[in-house]
Amino acid sequence: MATGVVASDQKRFDFGVQAYKDGVDEIDQRGAFPKEMARADRAIHYQSFALQPLVTLAAFAERQGVPLYRYASPTGRTIADAINFLGMAVADPSIVKVYTPEQQLVGSEEQDFFADLEFYTYRFPDRKLPPSLVDALKKPTFATRLGGGMTVLAGR
Repeated sequence: MATGVVASDQKRFDFGVQAYKDGVDEIDQRGAFPKEMARADRAIHYQSFALQPLVTLAAFAERQGVPLYRYASPTGRTIADAINFLGMAVADPSIVKVYTPEQQLVGSEEQDFFADLEFYTYRFPDRKLPPSLVDALKKPTFATRLGGGMTVLAGR
């Protein structure tokens, strides 16, 4: 999507929009990404990892006037459902036991674990997040894959 923006290539931009929609379409009734929940002891980690490109794609699209954050799957799910599930799972990893019995290696202490949420909270400063996410975002975040110091980049 970024290449599409910079190169004024609508086909590449549209590819990114569709990738976002495909990702959101996979969110289940609890807010989880089932393919990530299949990753055994790293299920919660991969829920967070899956959100990184999706939130970034939505932020790019919004800057181009495409309201991707509003996109709802055919089952009515939005990116907010997946973010809320992440927050609940970080607070209580046992909620993923319906997907996998393994003890979770969450990784939420890593600097990049919540990095994408900087853009989300910048866009929606009044949206109520689970307390675990609010607490996590009190510390600066950093993600090399997303461009570095995310707290600074998101303008917080």
